[in-house]
Amino acid sequence: MLQECMNLKPNQKAERPYSDGLRLGDYIWISGQLPLDLKTGKIVEGGMKEQTTQAMKNICEVLKNYELCMEHLMRVTIYMTDMSQYEVMNDAYASCFEDVFPTRSVVGVSSLPYGALIEIEGYAMDTRALEVLCSGEECCEEESGCCVLGEKK
Repeated sequence: MLQECMNLKPNQKAERPYSDGLRLGDYIWISGQLPLDLKTGKIVEGGMKEQTTQAMKNICEVLKNYELCMEHLMRVTIYMTDMSQYEVMNDAYASCFEDVFPTRSVVGVSSLPYGALIEIEGYAMDTRALEVLCSGEECCEEESGCCVLGEKK
């Protein structure tokens, strides 16, 4: 099978008809992650900061299942029920990354499942094969095909 799907909860298929993650080749699509505590299955206590942090932890768990990390995220869409909490969300979100941020959109919505304040979905790419291919010194030769947008790696 070309597609590889995964769920954070083992019996999720019976509860929810979707996958938390779906891999096709080097691309991984991550379903919208609510701020659910993965042990209890309930929305975490607290406000926007705590809920943003938990939703991002859930994204990280999906990536870990594919042996990837946050630096592999390329695009994120954030759905918020209260745009006045944008700065709080932004601070919690930013703390999940080191240097490079994925591209992002933030959308205000009227409500989310289970009364959540936030839901975050993402798209990632497994770049490990390319990183290995481009790690050698010979990669910097023009004919190697490893130069990206005219820049030698």
